[in-house]
Amino acid sequence: MKKVFAILLAFASALAANATQRTSNASRVDQLLDAPGLRGVASVRVGSTTFIAVWTETPQDQTLEIYGMRISKLPAAQLIDRFKDHGFPWQSLTAVQDGAVAGFQVRRTTGEGWFGATLVYFYVDGKFKKVFESGDVAELFDLNGDGYPEALEYRGDKSDPSCRVKISVWKNNRYQPLGTVPLSRLFSIQIRNRIQRFLHVGKMPGPQ
Repeated sequence: MKKVFAILLAFASALAANATQRTSNASRVDQLLDAPGLRGVASVRVGSTTFIAVWTETPQDQTLEIYGMRISKLPAAQLIDRFKDHGFPWQSLTAVQDGAVAGFQVRRTTGEGWFGATLVYFYVDGKFKKVFESGDVAELFDLNGDGYPEALEYRGDKSDPSCRVKISVWKNNRYQPLGTVPLSRLFSIQIRNRIQRFLHVGKMPGPQ
């Protein structure tokens, strides 16, 4: 965490004395790392804005606050979005900066107490939205190389070739289900072609 924000904190320290008056939705960059209950921090860049996600935890819930920061406005960081979650505990927060998308991925325990359930927040139409949630082990992977990763939900043990995978495709600024296929076929040319047809003309029938 310190390594990621070393440069930002240096700017903040240098400019703190000359900081302009801020609204109640603004904080200094260095203050974000002192948030009560801090569990994790991640950042992505969209255009000239760096977005910093701050994960805090209380006994009642988990909160993800996302701040926007421009170099010209340092050391101020403006609160953009806040998401509260009352479900099972979170385990990690990571940045998603993959091709044409930017956002944050949260992993948490499932009802059975094991690690893997997934939440994804993307920057869409000028704000952050929760675009994906699954209680299964899931990951983002760009199967067809178009810059928009598919959401893959594993229905079984990933080490087992007979495991089935539910594929959701990013279309019209949201994830839409394509279908469920055997893990052994996940990276085949047939699946890539099926995704392309779905993107251009809608959902095509295929093996489930």
